[in-house]
Amino acid sequence: MPREWSSGFCDCCAAGCLTCILAFWCYPLLIGLNAHKMNETFLMCCCPVEGHLQIRSKIRSEHGIEGSLLKDCLLISFCHPCATIQEANEIAKVYGSQPK
Repeated sequence: MPREWSSGFCDCCAAGCLTCILAFWCYPLLIGLNAHKMNETFLMCCCPVEGHLQIRSKIRSEHGIEGSLLKDCLLISFCHPCATIQEANEIAKVYGSQPK
């Protein structure tokens, strides 16, 4: 049965200062860090939209989180920093690692 994300889409402040700075000012780097933590290539930061979609989809499928590719596209298109932080929070919860 699908579950919700461990943090809300707008829980940016719960992520820690460095994660927020990366997401809002250098989000391709945070996408690369998230990809690396999910055993994907860090170079996904070179194609931030496609890489972001791939990482978000992988997080959802591996951890049984509800959602769809269409919803992911919309979230990434309209507020990529919030989506990237939500993914970093999920990775930190599951794997226990997040920049502080």
